[in-house]
Amino acid sequence: MATMATMTMIDKDSKTISDRDALKTWFRQGETEDCRIGAEHEKVLFHKEDLRAPRYEVIRELLEDLQRVSGGMLQYEKECPIGLNLPETQNAISIEPAGQFEFAGAPLRSVGEICSELKAHLAVLRPLLEERELGMCAIGAHPRVRAGELPWMPKERYAIMRTYMARQGKMGVAMMERTATVQANVDFTDEKDMVSKMRVATALQPVVTALFAHSPYAEGKANGILSNRAHYWLDSDSQRSGLPLFVFDRAFGYQRWCDYALSIPLYCLVRDGRYIDTSTFTFADYLDGARGENLRKQHGAARIEDWASHMRMIFPDARLKRVIEMRGADSGDSAMLCALPALWSGLLYDEQACAQALLLAEDLAQPDPSGVGLCNQEAEDSLSAAHAKVPRLGLATPCRGRDVGAIAREMLGLARQGLARRCQGLGVEDECSFLEPLENIVEEGRTPAERLLSLFPQPERLEDWKAVYDHCSY
Repeated sequence: MATMATMTMIDKDSKTISDRDALKTWFRQGETEDCRIGAEHEKVLFHKEDLRAPRYEVIRELLEDLQRVSGGMLQYEKECPIGLNLPETQNAISIEPAGQFEFAGAPLRSVGEICSELKAHLAVLRPLLEERELGMCAIGAHPRVRAGELPWMPKERYAIMRTYMARQGKMGVAMMERTATVQANVDFTDEKDMVSKMRVATALQPVVTALFAHSPYAEGKANGILSNRAHYWLDSDSQRSGLPLFVFDRAFGYQRWCDYALSIPLYCLVRDGRYIDTSTFTFADYLDGARGENLRKQHGAARIEDWASHMRMIFPDARLKRVIEMRGADSGDSAMLCALPALWSGLLYDEQACAQALLLAEDLAQPDPSGVGLCNQEAEDSLSAAHAKVPRLGLATPCRGRDVGAIAREMLGLARQGLARRCQGLGVEDECSFLEPLENIVEEGRTPAERLLSLFPQPERLEDWKAVYDHCSY
C-alpha cells in the first residue's frame, strides 16, 4: 500500500503532482482486498424506419427522459447533456463519439448481480427507445453506414481526438465513430497481483476477441473480417493501443506502466471547463520536461486529475488504471455481456485458476514478442501475429503451435473451475452457466460473426438490413 511519505508528494489542496512517485501512488490507491467485478457495454442506436444513427438532438432528449425516470444527475459540457450519473446504483451512462450509448456498471460481488443490473438498465431504456421508434443493436461495429454518414456528439475532447487520430492511422476515425464494445473490470490487491493479472489479461485478449467477434460487415458489405471493431484498432494509434506485451518484462510493475503512459501524447487539458489541445506534447513533457515549460506557465503544473484523465485516454486491449480493464471484445447480446465478466472473474479471482492461466499466458507470450531472432515460422506463430490476424481468422488463428479455438477451450476450462470455486467461497449460487455461450462457440467452432453470416451472408436491400438489425437487437 502507499506509504505516508509517498502520499505527501501529492499536494492535497492544489492536487498538483510534485514528484513522479506520485504517479505510482495513484495506482496503489486502487489496491483492495475487496475484489469486485464490473462491466461496461456500448450499444449502437438506430432509427427503425431507415436504420440511420440518431443525431445528438434525439440522444439529448433520451438522456433527459432517462434523468426524469431514474432521478439521476445529468452531466453537461457547456449546455449540452453528455451523460447521466446514477449515484444510488453507482451506474453511469455516457455517449461515445457517434452516439454509441455506453452503460458503466457498478463494482459488484458476483456475475449474477451484473446480469441483474443489465436487465434493470435495459428495462428502463427499452420503453424510452420505443417511444421514439429507436432500436439498439448488439453488434461490435456499425454494419451499414458509410464514411461521413454518422453524426458526431458535441464533446470537445472528441473533436481533438478526431483530428489527432486522423494523423496517426488510416482507421482511427472509423474506430471512434463505428465501434461498440463490452468491457470487464477487475480489482488487484497489490502490485504483484496486478502484474499477474495484467499478464493473463494481455496474453488472452486475442482469444477473447475471437470468441466475441461479432462485427462482420463494414459500409454495407460482408468484407471477410469477423471483427471489424478489432480490425479498425489495428491501424488507429499504435502508441496507445494494441497488446502491451511489455507487461511480460521481468521488471514490470507500476513504474513501467507509468513510463509507458508518460511517453504518450496528452490529448488535452481541461481548465475552467475549456478543453485545451495538448496533443503535440507527451505527459512527460507537460509534467517536468523542457518542451512543456510554456504549457506549465500557461495552464499551471500537472494535476493528479490530468493523470487520471490521461489514463482513460490510453487504449490497449488490457488497460491498467485503478482497476484492470479488459477491452478486446465486440459488443453482443445479453448472454455475451454476462459471459465476459464471468470469464474474467473465473480466471483472475481464483488463486489456482489465475496461477494456471498465468502459465498459459507466459507460454503464449514466448518467444520474445519483439520477434527479434525468431525464424519466420515462429514470428508468424507469435502472440503479436495472432493479435493482428484474429479479426479476420477468428478461432482458426494460429498461435504458438495451436489455433485460438484450442487455446479458448483450455482457457474456458480454467475459468469454469475458478468460477465454481469462487462462487463457493462467496456463498452464491454456481455461476458457471454464464460461460455456456462461450463454450458453445468453441464446441461449434464458429464465432458469433460466422453465425450471423450464415443467416445473412450479404444483405443488400434496406429490408435485408432491417432483418440483420432486428436479429441483433436487445
